[in-house]
Amino acid sequence: MKSAVLVTALLLALGAGQASEIKPEPGTVLPAKVVPKQNHHLYMTHSAQLRPFIEREIAGIKYILAYDENTRVITYVYTADEKFETDGLRVGSYIEVDDEQTIACPGWEIRGPASKDGWQPLIGFNSEMTVRKGGKDVTIYLRTYRLPEEPVKAKISGFVKGGN
Repeated sequence: MKSAVLVTALLLALGAGQASEIKPEPGTVLPAKVVPKQNHHLYMTHSAQLRPFIEREIAGIKYILAYDENTRVITYVYTADEKFETDGLRVGSYIEVDDEQTIACPGWEIRGPASKDGWQPLIGFNSEMTVRKGGKDVTIYLRTYRLPEEPVKAKISGFVKGGN
């Protein structure tokens, strides 16, 4: 009886370990069993670049994992999960940024500076971003994909790693 309980516990532990073996990091190879044979779901991973993706919950956080369809290597990771935190920042919090600290790609994302672990806050999309002014959220539009000269408090809508 004890050995049956031990074997069951061992199998459960191994199964749980396999489910969490995916690391939400660019460069990680996705196991073949989690990638559909024909994935018609595409995600924009850079301006004018679409890649197949899967959605996965890892350690209680929901992620979008875009990958190279030939190699299954993750190229782009995105989360807008409110439970995710890095360097004390979360979705919905604000980060002070200036033009030197941001990356704005036409037709795609506006990213803030990377955290120590490489996550970049997503602070806008397609030249539009929300900033805090006078205690209120205000939408600004970047006409030349450059921030105003003075620093702004940008609202974080998600976090990203990787790209193309």
